[in-house]
Amino acid sequence: MMTKSMTNNLENRSGVYTSLIYISLLLTLCTVVLSAYIRLSQSGLNCSPWPDCYGQIGVQAEKQGITVLTKEGAEMSHKGARVAHRFIASTLGVTILLIFLISIKRKFRGQPGLLAAILLMGTTIFLALLGYKTPSRTIPWITLGNLGGGMFMLATLWWLGQSSLIPDRIKTNIATQIFAIAAIILLSLQILSGAWVSANFAATACNSRLLCDQLWPTAVDLKESFFLSRELILDQQGSILLADQFAQTINMTHRYLSVMCMLFLGFFAFKLMKVGGALTTTSKAIAAFLLIELLLGLISIYYQLPLVFVTAHNLVAALLLLSLVNALMYLCKERA
Repeated sequence: MMTKSMTNNLENRSGVYTSLIYISLLLTLCTVVLSAYIRLSQSGLNCSPWPDCYGQIGVQAEKQGITVLTKEGAEMSHKGARVAHRFIASTLGVTILLIFLISIKRKFRGQPGLLAAILLMGTTIFLALLGYKTPSRTIPWITLGNLGGGMFMLATLWWLGQSSLIPDRIKTNIATQIFAIAAIILLSLQILSGAWVSANFAATACNSRLLCDQLWPTAVDLKESFFLSRELILDQQGSILLADQFAQTINMTHRYLSVMCMLFLGFFAFKLMKVGGALTTTSKAIAAFLLIELLLGLISIYYQLPLVFVTAHNLVAALLLLSLVNALMYLCKERA
């Protein structure tokens, strides 16, 4: 139980608030990457014989992650990654709580950051509740919620941290700010579409080719493929059953969004380069992460989805998101 005196002591220490934010940021990044690794490995990446083993999750739903620390969970796959994920996520919950309590204290002194802290606390609670459903791999929206929540926490923590370190904003026209917001929205859709590919076990739909047989999905296919509340169906052997046209629609949507991201974010990085100043480094970071993300995507397709490259694809997407948030932070006139 956090007492008033403990909160005061924490707040009075120099740099504790900012340190907690960046510690939480690192913990969140580790959690997102570990979660991606566990999710992808469970779906069958790196299994044998490939790709026949992909999507074979068994008839019985997997045991809840909390049993990983018990005797019953000793034989669970990727136990080490699961234990690390649970420990890091629990530690993250504590640091987010401390940030929330200190933010309340800071608000009474007229300092910013309470709204972001409330959003962080709410997202943490949401993810904790969602964790009870995580082992059920036949419910795609749970994967979507886990990844989306983790990315949102990353972006919010980075915004909070940079708010305390960046004293001035770079004044530019409103169009550049709109471009920054649009870039974040577009990348977020791209990240979520990638999670949807994984959650629906649709990664092998195009047989290691850049383009699927079904290049332009119909409106019906789009509606059925992105119906968020549906559950996946298993056959008698415990393999995922998903119609080819739906799997290809999900996959091609992700790839079309990839092309849009490359063009739009590349143009945005060039636009930031012209603004110059402190945004020069940020624009270079966006361009670099964008290029790495493209290469990882192409390598993953060519080499039939190796686990290490697909996991790295998730990591670089997170770093690219932070770069865009950093650009928006510099462009905003008011402190959040």
